[in-house]
Amino acid sequence: MGSAIPLQEVRVIGVCSEKSKGKWEKIQKNQSMTRQSHGGAFLRIATIDIGYGHSGIAKMNSSRLEQYDSEVITNNSGIACAFVKYWNADGYNGGNFTYENDTINGVYATKSTRLLIQS
Repeated sequence: MGSAIPLQEVRVIGVCSEKSKGKWEKIQKNQSMTRQSHGGAFLRIATIDIGYGHSGIAKMNSSRLEQYDSEVITNNSGIACAFVKYWNADGYNGGNFTYENDTINGVYATKSTRLLIQS
């Protein structure tokens, strides 16, 4: 059995909120801001880690967020290759979201992403 795949990339893949009526806005690779307005009583953000990283740190307007759920994505051989993490930003009406993580193996490297969430 080989070693874990080093962390290759992190990015935001979705944003969901009261303003979007609970529907997820899909975030494209290299998209710098949401196309829709978000905020209200609930605001949730999904990130993906391609490869193996630590827990990761997500922030909204420099305040740390709590992860509330996660999913493992496996390849055709059933080996985990990516991890989707869901972050709770309830109560925020848009703002600057940042996420960063470090690889758990190989050369030490921090990967990061950011998204301007429109209010």
